Amino acid sequence: MQKRPEWAAGLLDSVTHAKTLSRVDSTKIGLLGFSLGGYLCLNIRAAAKPRALVSYFAPIFDGIGPAGTVPHAQIHHGEADKLQWTPPSNASAIETRLKLEKTAVEVCTYKGAGHGFAGNDKANADAHTLSQKRTLAFFVSHL
Repeated sequence: MQKRPEWAAGLLDSVTHAKTLSRVDSTKIGLLGFSLGGYLCLNIRAAAKPRALVSYFAPIFDGIGPAGTVPHAQIHHGEADKLQWTPPSNASAIETRLKLEKTAVEVCTYKGAGHGFAGNDKANADAHTLSQKRTLAFFVSHL
């Protein structure tokens, strides 16, 4: 928790550098984060200005950062996530905030799936497979 500002700064530095590379189309930057990484992507969205953002089971902590200009976002969350910082209600709270910022948001929830879609059970295995397909299609469509 104490290192969040440094991690966010490192992530933003990476995005900023990527935009300078000759083989990178700086108008087609996307962010993808899982859990704390999802929180960090949401937190830097105003500064990074990605064209698309995908967040998996993100905590909210002290909010999701300053308002951004992300045209498209996709939120993934397991309905059986039992971690203290990542209840299933986070998906709708993040959706509400992003919609207030005029972001087109797609929320994908997965019945019976927990945090990280970890486990060998069918619900988590199906969530892993389906979420991967949805994420790839989302980035193809918006980047």
